[in-house]
Amino acid sequence: VTLSGFGGAGKTRVAIAACEVLAGTERDPVVFVDLAAVTDPALVVPSVAAATGVPDHAHLPLAESVAQHYANRRPLFVLDNCEHLVDECARLVDDLLAGFGQLHVLTTSRQALRIAGETVYRLPALPVPAPGSVRSACDLAGYDGVELFAQRAGISDVAGLTPEEAEALATVCASVDGLPLALELAAARARVLSLPELATMLTEMLADRLDVLAGGPRTARPQHRTLRACVQWSYELLDPPEQALLRSLSVVAGTCDLPAVAALCPGEPVSGIAALDQVDELVSRSLLVTERLPTGTRYRMLDTIRHFAAGLLAEDPVEYATAHRRHAEHHAWLAEHLDARLRSSQLEHVLARMTVEHDNLRAAMSWLLGEGADPTAALRMAHALWEYCYLRGHYREGRQWLEDALRAAEGATPNADLLPALGAALDGAAALAHYECDYGESSDLGERALVLYRELGDPRGAANALNRLGSVERELTNYEQSCRLHGDALDLCQQVDDEWGIGNCLQLLGFACWLAGEPEAGHGWAAKALRQLTGVGDKERIGWTLLDLGAIAYYTGDEDAADGHLDTARQLFGEIGFKEGLAWADNLLALVDLRRGDLEVALERLDSAVRLHHELSDLWRLASVLEALASLASRLDLPSACADLLGMAIAERRTIGAPVPWCERPMFEQTKSWLGTRPTQWEGPVALTVVAEHLASMAARLRG
Repeated sequence: VTLSGFGGAGKTRVAIAACEVLAGTERDPVVFVDLAAVTDPALVVPSVAAATGVPDHAHLPLAESVAQHYANRRPLFVLDNCEHLVDECARLVDDLLAGFGQLHVLTTSRQALRIAGETVYRLPALPVPAPGSVRSACDLAGYDGVELFAQRAGISDVAGLTPEEAEALATVCASVDGLPLALELAAARARVLSLPELATMLTEMLADRLDVLAGGPRTARPQHRTLRACVQWSYELLDPPEQALLRSLSVVAGTCDLPAVAALCPGEPVSGIAALDQVDELVSRSLLVTERLPTGTRYRMLDTIRHFAAGLLAEDPVEYATAHRRHAEHHAWLAEHLDARLRSSQLEHVLARMTVEHDNLRAAMSWLLGEGADPTAALRMAHALWEYCYLRGHYREGRQWLEDALRAAEGATPNADLLPALGAALDGAAALAHYECDYGESSDLGERALVLYRELGDPRGAANALNRLGSVERELTNYEQSCRLHGDALDLCQQVDDEWGIGNCLQLLGFACWLAGEPEAGHGWAAKALRQLTGVGDKERIGWTLLDLGAIAYYTGDEDAADGHLDTARQLFGEIGFKEGLAWADNLLALVDLRRGDLEVALERLDSAVRLHHELSDLWRLASVLEALASLASRLDLPSACADLLGMAIAERRTIGAPVPWCERPMFEQTKSWLGTRPTQWEGPVALTVVAEHLASMAARLRG
């Protein structure tokens, strides 16, 4: 049996504990062999022989001597700290077990011996609270890492810690990855620092973290007295190629997959098989942690290891720049590769994959916009990420990437690569500005994109730009102009037989029509869109089309059909985690509930919708939900709530310059009429606390 994992002190303690539990008898003796101080492989056999009391005869193999010495007994040999002598230890253990069947061996090593019959137990880091999850001392209960730290730091009453101290203790434990040795070294520093001071030092002094964690017992092995010495010990056991890869992998943000490892391997590009061999070596030595996710196998480096490797990488400017450039190039390629598959039946899987890669994508964008200074690559990557940001609700971050990339490209010399990337980035920036209800900016960017796409002779790009402009006009209630722009985009998509583009244009035409109060025309477009998009398989666009059909059914008085379409749309949006779609579906389903008199259900749905739209900063739709809530408040005879909610909606519409959609005006006017002369003035943005208070009063009224 091999106990494996990072941090020799933890494995040694487990091994010693096992010896204490087994105790040993004359019949079944337990023998502990400490190999930490042995540096010469030739001394392994003599060291084991000496510890076990077995004569080390030059003419007789140790396995035979062991068999003779322990005849009719069943000994357990514990070989501690084998990682620096793993080859010699593997040969010795294999010989011992082959020559004496009654023998059992327990080894501790950061690397498995890889011999027949070996069972490996990987000792994980101790459980610690997730960063930011602790609000009081009660949240620290049940974590072994916290218990070890508290014992070594002399904290007798964890439950008595203040909230600030409890949060700091959790930060300390998380910052050292729950490693037993690191926790003990951090606890030693708690003798001279308060918990908040220690937490600050470990999180803000990243370059010095390894040196902060020092002060181990004088009697401890050298590699256990400081965290830096412990990590250095493991690093020096690697061959030069693995050392170089470990340094390069320090640029990874979070986790990565095998293709990313292959991209980061120093020297000439390597295949996945070659990278797999090196990854296997690092994983076997517990310097990389394997994680199995639905999207595939990922590799993660403990923060402690990463800070050490990053420090070494920074010492060589060329190696540092090469690693960051390769990381950025790989993830820029990955962003474009995944973006090309978003508008298909693979949407759900692709979104999950991009979500897993989010930290790496962010790091790559930062490099391209900063030290890497590659305007064309930054434009292409920012554009490749805008739709992912839209679908995941990261409007602000995606928009910032695009703005920064466009700014970086301002002084660049136009060329055949830059201009298409510039058009795409303008288009993406126009889309995200529209989703944040910045209509003036969206129109300006959309017009610039349209001009550039026409100059480049790109009909698909021009269609996208026309649709951006049409969407802005729709929300400004210029429905005729909106339909004209979407119609022009449809013509272009039909010219190039763009199946997804055709379905998208049809959906947008249906959307504009029902908002304009023309449900019959909207139904015709939406029905065609559904047939077209079903063949493409894009759940997001199909969901929008079903939402259109549900809204049309509601406005034409068919509540059952509305319910069916909207429920299916909500299900599709839920499968891909699309917050805006979920909020829209809840909003429209609540209107159906209100008409049926299911006021409690309507209130729950509107509560969900208002929070999601507020989170997304979708002020246009947030105003519509507030108007629906105001209508519900009027039905419950709550004038104060009605006035505040309607006042917030009016203020938001004034801020973004978007009137009430035509189809929603009857409800809006009815609510205003009910209020009569009661003022609906509201200053400032929507206050969720006030909304929550009114929701509570409405819920109380419904409960009677």
